[in-house]
Amino acid sequence: MSRHLRIAAIAVAAAVLGAITVVVAVTASQDDAAIVVQLDWTIDDACPDAVLIGAAGSGQRDDILGVGPQVESALSGFTSQLNETASVSVSAGFVALDYRAPGIIEGALEGFGGNAIFDSITEGRETLISLVGTIDQRCQDTIVYLIGFSQGASVVHTAAVEMPGEVQDSIGGVVVLANPYRDADDPYAQHFTTEPDPEQSGTPSPHTRDGSLTGLPLPDWVDGLFYSACALRDSVCNFAFRDLLATEGVHGDETYNGLGPEMGAILADDLLERL
Repeated sequence: MSRHLRIAAIAVAAAVLGAITVVVAVTASQDDAAIVVQLDWTIDDACPDAVLIGAAGSGQRDDILGVGPQVESALSGFTSQLNETASVSVSAGFVALDYRAPGIIEGALEGFGGNAIFDSITEGRETLISLVGTIDQRCQDTIVYLIGFSQGASVVHTAAVEMPGEVQDSIGGVVVLANPYRDADDPYAQHFTTEPDPEQSGTPSPHTRDGSLTGLPLPDWVDGLFYSACALRDSVCNFAFRDLLATEGVHGDETYNGLGPEMGAILADDLLERL
């Protein structure tokens, strides 16, 4: 493993808990259209209009909803947008992806240089691809949305790269927050940030560097579906040695809790256009 990857593995820190608005399972929109979001949806339940699969960041499997505050904030944004704009009844289910997502210290202790983290990403990718296939087979009219933060974003990104062609049409959107595999020049990713970069003033995108695990190009099937949120001084998704000391604070504060609702609203709008 290269020195770059070892530093990257250590840099991917679990998020600090912030103020969170817990998603209400059953609500109603302004037009009295029933909006039902089942937080513990399983493949044995009735098929909803949409299933959102959330992949936790490092050490977050025991956190809020089994995914942590960043993914939860995107789910909250999804639900809020449906409540505000839906004129038809909508049902959705949420699944916390079942994979280890070990914390950085735990992962480093289990494997020198963070190998356990990469094993976890592989496990998560395979589990996610299998779950999407199962949903597609059983619930053929259900739209699937993928959301991941940090280590979970790595899972989601690599799963998108390897997603079988026969299930790609079932996926309506992909959101990654603080993605270590972010490719700054990828034409199929739509980038979002919370900070302007003085060096990039006047240019359309402030994202100038790949993620800590180096950029992994996306396949063309995600064109128009892939949304990537990255704070500029977060070296997990915008790698620079000079920002490593700042990364933990940027990566673990409420930056992504603010971006999450915006990303979730995008997914909700996509779903409403399909119904």
